Amino acid sequence: LNEEFQVESHGPFSNLAELKTHPAHLAVFINYLLSIDSPNSLFFYVITDAFQSAQGSPKDFRRWAFEIFTTFVIPNSPLVIPNSDQNIIQPIDKAYI
Repeated sequence: LNEEFQVESHGPFSNLAELKTHPAHLAVFINYLLSIDSPNSLFFYVITDAFQSAQGSPKDFRRWAFEIFTTFVIPNSPLVIPNSDQNIIQPIDKAYI
């Protein structure tokens, strides 16, 4: 088999944008992420991408932002992003206090 055929044979798994349009495949991918050591960065990407295309009230967006911040950004959060820049985090943290 040539390399081009092998890449195409992975279906929606070879393109994240396409993967997000196939819920069953996305569920399999998320299950895979849960089985690896540190899926935090990719989870952050998927959640923030959904946030950018979501529709709702300002109150909903503020709640989303708070959940994303407390889940991924602040130190010791459950899915902390490695090497987060504290100079960016501190002003956001102060805005939520």
